[in-house]
Amino acid sequence: MTPETKPTKIYLACPYSAPEFSLRELRARIASRVAAFFMSRGHVVFSPITHGHEIAEFLPPALAYDHDFWMAQCLPMLESCDVLVVVPLAGWEHSRGVAAERAVAKDLCLAEVFWSLNSPTALLTDYRGQALADQSLLTPTTHSIEA
Repeated sequence: MTPETKPTKIYLACPYSAPEFSLRELRARIASRVAAFFMSRGHVVFSPITHGHEIAEFLPPALAYDHDFWMAQCLPMLESCDVLVVVPLAGWEHSRGVAAERAVAKDLCLAEVFWSLNSPTALLTDYRGQALADQSLLTPTTHSIEA
């Protein structure tokens, strides 16, 4: 990245809610590792799971587990981003948060990236699901995101 190049602002969408604390902890660690991967390559990243996981510990339970509360905290950050990166962990298709984030990203006409945990490639699509020509924007050459 050259000094004239503005860093890409990434919003990292990842499923989080689960009855077991250990699963929430694992998802937070994975989200943090993916965020660290992009940050170490010069991108600016907002990872709601990384951000909120620790904060939730200090909130009253009624807020800590309230979906609407967290969406009100996170979605305004999405509005300032260039791209939505979805980390498709198990259950992501059923995540209310990821669904809301994807819907807002589509309304904002943001590029959408599905991060692959098993492959060093990412598929870039626009808000209509059309493949983007420049897949080098966020495509990693190598990665390791073990929890």
